[in-house]
Amino acid sequence: LTTSGSVSMYDIACGVWRVAILPIGCGVLSLVFTVKLIRISQRVDGNASMPGVKEVVFLLVFFAVFLFLIQNSFELMRSIYEVCRLAIDRTAGLFGSGSRLSLQAVSITTDDDVAALLAMLVVALVSWIVVIVAYVVALVVSWARAIQIYVMAAFSPIPLSLMSLDETRQMGVGYLKNFAAVCISAPSKSRLIHAPPMNENSMPNTFPMALAYSSPTCIR
Repeated sequence: LTTSGSVSMYDIACGVWRVAILPIGCGVLSLVFTVKLIRISQRVDGNASMPGVKEVVFLLVFFAVFLFLIQNSFELMRSIYEVCRLAIDRTAGLFGSGSRLSLQAVSITTDDDVAALLAMLVVALVSWIVVIVAYVVALVVSWARAIQIYVMAAFSPIPLSLMSLDETRQMGVGYLKNFAAVCISAPSKSRLIHAPPMNENSMPNTFPMALAYSSPTCIR
């Protein structure tokens, strides 16, 4: 997920978005524009009047706005992630990091109590194994969330272009809701397991790091 030579997961996701998905999103938007233009022309023919000129102008503005959103969809997804991460960061800061547990205060054994020491050793070993298993599971889930964020961000032009059509608008809105939900859950999990931050060589400083609490910063 970090780097393989000079290529990172961020580079792969951004490259797929730019080379493969962005042209598809622009094509879908062009199709939507054509459908809307045909509907306007049918209304104009039916009414035999000229109010369609204003509708065409509005349609051009509508097309320009959605084209801008699609062409900057990767940064838009990054911004959504950053807002969620910042909210979680500030919320977690309200509770602090806690303090260390004093072993002397909770110790109930003496140096001569061998049986109690062995029992505590067994309990500590079992607890250590449980903690390790739980940490590995949480880490795997965090990695999966990080990959999911990258994939959803890379494919964002398609649902954004679908938002421009009334019949498919709910699909785009649902996609953004799901992406926001993933962005909220990803830093929360990494905050709980205290994963170390990613370095700048693995990803830029502010985009997803569901694996680590510090996130990448900007699109290169």
